[in-house]
Amino acid sequence: PLACRLGCPPLACCPLPLFRLWHLLYSFEGDNSAIGNEKLIEKFFLKFQDDKSYENLQNALKEGDYEEAFRAAHTLKGVAQNLSFKNLGQSSSSLTEALRAKKEKPGQELVEKVAEDYEQVIKCIEQYKK
Repeated sequence: PLACRLGCPPLACCPLPLFRLWHLLYSFEGDNSAIGNEKLIEKFFLKFQDDKSYENLQNALKEGDYEEAFRAAHTLKGVAQNLSFKNLGQSSSSLTEALRAKKEKPGQELVEKVAEDYEQVIKCIEQYKK
């Protein structure tokens, strides 16, 4: 099996599930329905950096606007899940639910986890672009 363009090992421990799809595209294993959509996948993958949800979330949290933070976290969760960014999808989902439930400042550990997962995705995109 082929390694993804980041050089991570095939399938087993690829850092982002989206790259598992790349493995499927290149190795023709599993469900082949994605074959032929490589450019479309790449387009949305690379456009993630242009999404303002994370920036809006950070600004809303800084300003104490927890309703806006909820909307931004919810949007980030949807984008991450649609792109199969599993860790970011899970952490932003947890943050979304914390903000939905309380409409007050969420725990710092949730905010830090989202930041960590977001930075990992951005790092992977930057690596891919090289």
